Amino acid sequence: MYLPVISTMFGGEDCTIKSDSNSSTATLDSDPNINCFKNIHIPFMICSLIALVMYYPAASFAQSQTQNISDIKFKPRVVFIFAQLKVILAAVTLFATTLIEFYLGAVLAVNILFMGINIVLKPCLVNWVNRLRSVLFSLALAATVCSWIAYGGAPKIAPLILLIVSWIALAILFYLFYKFEPTLSDTLTSLGLKKNIININNNNNNNNKSSKEQELNKV
Repeated sequence: MYLPVISTMFGGEDCTIKSDSNSSTATLDSDPNINCFKNIHIPFMICSLIALVMYYPAASFAQSQTQNISDIKFKPRVVFIFAQLKVILAAVTLFATTLIEFYLGAVLAVNILFMGINIVLKPCLVNWVNRLRSVLFSLALAATVCSWIAYGGAPKIAPLILLIVSWIALAILFYLFYKFEPTLSDTLTSLGLKKNIININNNNNNNNKSSKEQELNKV
């Protein structure tokens, strides 16, 4: 319910300006019969802003701290970051309905952040969930890029073909990557570095012990 409630509160300020040769008027998108910043919209907007200020911080914190599914847990700080990015998407969806370039750019940036954070921080304690999320974020990113291509004036069928091909290619790449993903231990062993690292650590420990013994002898 977090995003729907936030979107509803944003809706109180979501106005569209319509202009003609003589004048311009701003109407509320959720109810075009209401003129913005006049009469009934003023208390409606004030109440929406007050509710947003009270609800948003508490709900963001609660979402990161309370998780109902016992077997699949996420790191609270990453959940909090994802919640803020979702709020940005909700705001862009409401307020940038006519600014297509800005809307697609924001969606592209948020998708990149989603995928990057998921790959680097691995927010879920269950490994296969992180892998699945990485795949889904990459598919969403490919869809956004194809939307850019379609908006740029490409033939109607071309973005669709590109989307299908990119999704199939990404699915194959992720399958191969996760199937043959080498662990750090295997990589170090194959490169002959693991043994050297262990020897270096042992030498350092021995040197530290020797220096401490010498200091004790001096005392």
